[in-house]
Amino acid sequence: MVTWIMMGWVLVMMILISATQAASLVPFGTRGGVDKEEEDEEDQSSMPPQKSTEPLVVSSLSMNLKGIMTEERSMTPRALRRSSVLEEFYADGSSEEDNTNRNLSMELKDLVHGMAQNETELVIETRRLLHQHPELMYQEAQTSRIVQSVLQSLGIEYSTGWAVNTHPPHIMEGSGGYGIVVELGTGQAPCVVLRADMDALPIVEQTEGVELFKSQNEGRMHACGHDGHTSMLLGAAAEPFDWSFNRPKREERAPRGCAKRVSGVGGHAAMPHLTVDPIVAASAIVMNLQTIVSRTLNPLDNGVVSVTQLQAGQESYNVIPASCLLRGTIRALSTETLLLLRERVEHVVTLTAETHGCNVTVAYSPDFYPPTVNDAALYEEFSSHVGSLLSSTGRLEDIEPTMGAEDFAFVAETIPSTFFLLGQGSGTNPDTSYGLHHPKFAMDESVLPQGVELHVNLALRALKHLSSNNSTTIANKTSTKTTTTTRSRTKIQRL
Repeated sequence: MVTWIMMGWVLVMMILISATQAASLVPFGTRGGVDKEEEDEEDQSSMPPQKSTEPLVVSSLSMNLKGIMTEERSMTPRALRRSSVLEEFYADGSSEEDNTNRNLSMELKDLVHGMAQNETELVIETRRLLHQHPELMYQEAQTSRIVQSVLQSLGIEYSTGWAVNTHPPHIMEGSGGYGIVVELGTGQAPCVVLRADMDALPIVEQTEGVELFKSQNEGRMHACGHDGHTSMLLGAAAEPFDWSFNRPKREERAPRGCAKRVSGVGGHAAMPHLTVDPIVAASAIVMNLQTIVSRTLNPLDNGVVSVTQLQAGQESYNVIPASCLLRGTIRALSTETLLLLRERVEHVVTLTAETHGCNVTVAYSPDFYPPTVNDAALYEEFSSHVGSLLSSTGRLEDIEPTMGAEDFAFVAETIPSTFFLLGQGSGTNPDTSYGLHHPKFAMDESVLPQGVELHVNLALRALKHLSSNNSTTIANKTSTKTTTTTRSRTKIQRL
C-alpha cells in the first residue's frame, strides 16, 4: 500500500506503501478535523483519516496545468503490459544480484523511466504553479488546495486535516491542518513511506529567468526546493501502477531556535551615561557567543551558534532603547552536543548582560529537531542499490554531514529511513548554482523526472525487500541540493 502525506509542519507530502491504519501509526504530526469550524469544539487529533470527497474548484490550477489534467489518464494496453513486468519482478524469489532477477530489475527500471518521462509536463507545471504561490509553514491553505486539485484530477482519494499547529501563536503562527494523506494499495503490510516538503520561506525572490512563474506572494519564496519535492511525489502518484503487493549514516543537525531579550535603561543618545545601553550589551553578547564552538567543543565535533536577528529601537536615531531582541539558532550533529551548546549559550549570555548592567531573558523553541540519521542496514541492503541503479553515474556520492534541519528526523527516529539528495547546480537558464535559502535560488527542472523515478522505484522495490525480510515499514525522502563538489565521509546519498 502507498500513502502520501502533505503536512504543514514543513508542509509535507509522503507516500506510504503501508500497513493497515498506517497513517495513524507513523509520526506524521498532529491531525485535526477536516471541518475547520469544529476544531475549537473537540480534539480531533486522534481521529482516523477521513476521505475527502468534496470537489475543489479547479480554478486553483493554472491554464497549462488544467489542460494537462483534463487529458484522459486511463490505463493503456502498454501500461497493462508494464504492470505484468512488475508482477514478474515480485513473483521472482531471487535477489537482484541474480541474473534472472537482474534482467527483471532492469526491465522495471526502464518501465518506470518511460512512465516518469510521460509525467514530466505535469510535474513541471505543478512545480511552477506552487512556486508562484509560496506559503509559510502552518499557513499553506492555497498550497494544500492546489495539491488536492491535482489529486482529484488524478482520481486519487486522500484525507485532510493533518499537521495542526500545536505551538502557541507567539512561537509559531498559523493554524496548520493543511496536511494531506493519500493511501494507495491494499492497506496491508509491508509499508513504505515516501515524503516531501511543501512549505516556503520568508524571503523576497530575486531569481532571474523565472518571470513566468515568479513568486506572487511578496516576501515569500520557495527557496528550498519544496515546490519541486511536492511535484516529484505527485508525479510518482500519477504512475498507473497497481500499488498492491501481497506478501551508513546520514547526519543532519539537531537545531534549536533561541531568543534573547536584553533589557537596560533607555534614554537620550546624547546622554548615554544616564542609560544602561542594551545595544552595547547585545553587541558584546553576539561577539562572545562566537567563542563557544571554538572553545567548548572538541575540534573533531561539530556545532553552530548563529545570531540571525537583532531588533532594537524605533525609527528615531537619537534614542537609546530600553531593550533589544536577539534571535538565532543552535545546531549540532548529536543531541548531547546540542544540550551542551545550549548550556554554554545561557551562561555566556547571562554573564555578558550582567557585565553591562543589563537583565536578560533567554527563551528556546519548545522542541528541537533531532539529527537525521540514515539506517545503516537499510542503506547497505537496499537504499544504496536503488540509488546507484538510478544515478546518472551508476553510483552514489557520500556527502559530509550538514547542519541543515530536517523534520524527516522525527520519522527516522521511529522507522528505518533513508534520506536522498538529488543533486543539481549545473543549470544555466536559470542559474542553479545558488544555494538553498538564497534569494536567487533556482531549481534545475531537468532533474524532476529523475526524482519521480527514484520515488517510484523505492516504493515498488521496497515492497519486495520488506516482504523477503519479514519487515513492515521503511521510509524514504528525496530532497534537492545545489552542489557541485563533494567529499566522501558519511553516507549521505546524492544521485
